[in-house]
Amino acid sequence: MIHFEINTRKSSEVISVIFLALIFFSCTVQLEQNDEIKRSHSLNKEIMCPVCPGESIDQSQNPLAIQMRNLISEKIELGWSDEKIKDFFVDRYGPRVLLAPPSQGFGLWAWIIPPIILVFSLTLFLYVLRRMFLSKDHLAVIDDDKEQSNYAKRVTKSLEAHVRSVNDMERKIGD
Repeated sequence: MIHFEINTRKSSEVISVIFLALIFFSCTVQLEQNDEIKRSHSLNKEIMCPVCPGESIDQSQNPLAIQMRNLISEKIELGWSDEKIKDFFVDRYGPRVLLAPPSQGFGLWAWIIPPIILVFSLTLFLYVLRRMFLSKDHLAVIDDDKEQSNYAKRVTKSLEAHVRSVNDMERKIGD
């Protein structure tokens, strides 16, 4: 009877180790894809669906996007280069079919302006922070009792003058 319990315990340990090994290896195994499939997926992510704005043909489920994906696979099988396939779609649908703007001509500005704006904004932000920390005048603290009493006297005089002018106006209105 004791012998049976030991074997049951060992078999459950073996089963749990095998189960954990299967889980580990099933999560780490990657299927090999040939170069044509990788190229096809890459191109599908770079070409925009003409019907669905801002969505690549890789994401779109529109019938036109499905046809375009099939066409890309056919062109790759025929031996076309990636650039030739992109040019084919640009000729048919215009330059807006490419998700990335061209890196020449006017499209070059789309690559240059955002980093310039980012650098300018960061520089301006740091400049403003520096100016705020260097100018401590707006944070002047009155430490001296005499200065505080002088300030209080000035405030009191100003309020008394304001109260007198309000009283004078009330008397004129009442008359």
